[in-house]
Amino acid sequence: MALKYDDGSMYGLVETIYSAKQTKVDTDLKEQETGSWVVFNVKAGYTYQKRLFIGGGVDNLFDKMYYSYLSYLRNPFRTGTKVPEPGRFIYLNASYSF
Repeated sequence: MALKYDDGSMYGLVETIYSAKQTKVDTDLKEQETGSWVVFNVKAGYTYQKRLFIGGGVDNLFDKMYYSYLSYLRNPFRTGTKVPEPGRFIYLNASYSF
């Protein structure tokens, strides 16, 4: 779910991503259930004279530790290690159109 403001030159976005608990696993491969999680992202940007864009944001604002369903580092025929999703990620973008 997201809430966005955009007037053509400025925009802002607050977003939440949710995943429910996943209990459907392959016990023969010793897969583990994955718990539910929720993360929040924020983004903002500004466009100057339809040429220069500067924007940035923060994904996983509260640095939540979580796993996507079936996110394993493994041989597909043996049990493996769950791979966590990235923590807080901060970025800045800039572009200029000629």
